[in-house]
Amino acid sequence: MATKETVWELEEHSIGKHLVLCNYLNAWLPIMSKYNQRLLIIDGFAGPGEYKGGQLGSPILALDALIAHKHQNLLSPEVVFYFIEKDPKRCDHLKSLIVQRYPSLPANVKVHITCGKFDSHMGELLDDCSGIVNLAT
Repeated sequence: MATKETVWELEEHSIGKHLVLCNYLNAWLPIMSKYNQRLLIIDGFAGPGEYKGGQLGSPILALDALIAHKHQNLLSPEVVFYFIEKDPKRCDHLKSLIVQRYPSLPANVKVHITCGKFDSHMGELLDDCSGIVNLAT
């Protein structure tokens, strides 16, 4: 869907995506936390974080899945969220929504919001991640 609005109506396909995302994170966050010191969660098309009807978007759903998880005591590694959004107004909306909704995040949770195109920033993001082996060298 191509819309020029900062926030728009929630569409049926996004409801399905959100259901899959929440179920996946609820199931796998404790498992991934058990075997890793750091989790990286990337949303390459983050959007504004909410819809016109007040429904939550994928960045907020992902943060909520971590913060409100029923096995919170098992989720001790550093969890880094990268939200990439190309539209500056949506990016600003997401930033303000996160600040408003989460005035203080747990110490192990880091949030990075990048305004720009996914394909332009993904390589840079991966280069910044420690422990990545460059197979091209």
